[in-house]
Amino acid sequence: MTNQISDNQVIELRDAIKSAGIKNASVWVEANKTTIVEFLDAKCLVSAGTKVHFDSNGVGHYSEGCGRCGGRGGLKCWPGFTCFSCGGSGTKPARVFVWSEVRQEAERIENESAGKGRHTNKDLRDMAKAEAAWQKTINARRSAFDAAGLDWDRFDAAVCLFNKVAWDTITDDFGREQDNEHFNQEIRDMTIRGMRIATDIAYNKAEKYGLSEKQAEVIGRWVVQMENAEQTIADRKAAAAAINIEEGRYEFEGVVIWQGTVEQKFGYNSRIVTKVGIKLESGAVLFGTQNFTAVKGDRVRVTATVSKSQKAGTGNFKRPSKGAVVAEAA
Repeated sequence: MTNQISDNQVIELRDAIKSAGIKNASVWVEANKTTIVEFLDAKCLVSAGTKVHFDSNGVGHYSEGCGRCGGRGGLKCWPGFTCFSCGGSGTKPARVFVWSEVRQEAERIENESAGKGRHTNKDLRDMAKAEAAWQKTINARRSAFDAAGLDWDRFDAAVCLFNKVAWDTITDDFGREQDNEHFNQEIRDMTIRGMRIATDIAYNKAEKYGLSEKQAEVIGRWVVQMENAEQTIADRKAAAAAINIEEGRYEFEGVVIWQGTVEQKFGYNSRIVTKVGIKLESGAVLFGTQNFTAVKGDRVRVTATVSKSQKAGTGNFKRPSKGAVVAEAA
């Protein structure tokens, strides 16, 4: 069982070492040996019950299990059944710098008491340095946005909103993934492409090269899209629900807005067929097999059997005939 050592004991141990003189290791080790062993055990620096030998510099030497063979000395799959790391002994020599560990732990305790968090002085310096570098980066990006007539804070808020609703899982403070209750697949599908382009420009180019007029336009357009995404989707759903799709076989005319290929199987055989999405004047979109020569953007006229689909505002057509291009894409 791991021993417990109080913060006051750590501070007292640090002060005792400093009073005896850090270089006089033989003195402070002998005077505080029991407390040192308890400290090493409590901070899991050395396993409980492990024999530690302290040299004249105050460095603790001990043996620990070999990390390569797990303390077994070797495995049957290795030549000679011997671990080359520990030579078959199952243990390896290790050391711990007592003064360094005690000093750092004392710093953590004192900094925590001062409201700076449980960090060493070096950690605090490194954190301050990293924060200064990050602030410099943010200021450079903010300046580039200001020069292009954009609001950095508004862009940052849009990114935060995207991260809130566009990922199906989130990571908590302990690194564990959990379902995101705010996830919205429709918003993700509508905004993710623009997000990737906008963030690439903002994070990788703005700081070094500034923003061109076109880049600023792309970022501004995505920010507006992200801010209005929820309302846009609601309006689309309302408009789609109002569309009435007539079922039956008849002739219809519209613009090809989507094309794709799929593999269809017929028994043991299969073939690649082209599917199209045709948008009618009413706003309805009909999907079916393309049996005519057309490209995206062409206006076509088709006779087919039409049926409604589960998604509002869309339908399917089958057995198309008399398909023809009425007007080619501009």
